[in-house]
Amino acid sequence: MSNETETKPAIQPLTREFFAQIVQSYHRLIGLMNATIKQPNDDAEITGLRTFLARAFLTHGAEFLNAWLIVADEYTPLVNSFASLQQRAGNYLAMRQAQFNAAQAAAQQPVTGDGEEGKIIDVEFSGAGREHGD
Repeated sequence: MSNETETKPAIQPLTREFFAQIVQSYHRLIGLMNATIKQPNDDAEITGLRTFLARAFLTHGAEFLNAWLIVADEYTPLVNSFASLQQRAGNYLAMRQAQFNAAQAAAQQPVTGDGEEGKIIDVEFSGAGREHGD
């Protein structure tokens, strides 16, 4: 039974440094695959990067999926609510600024000086259009 004597490689914990290594490997793989000029050992590097990334994703797949679900289910609605609140506050401030500007403009209008401001004017109706004969 050779399975009992085989030792499994130690699983590296998913730390920031290891995650950064995964990200760098991913970007390097994409760069090599999209390169128009291939170097002699690019195929070997591509194979090595694919193997490394496959092991990393299989080993830490649950952590990646959990992180994605947390972001999608908890942080995205929170960020959206903050964005909505910020937009509403911005709209309110813009409305208040427009009201302030209108009040400033009204206060700065020159007085015409004809003496008619604030005077109550009596308006009499001629009675045209009345149907009840009042």
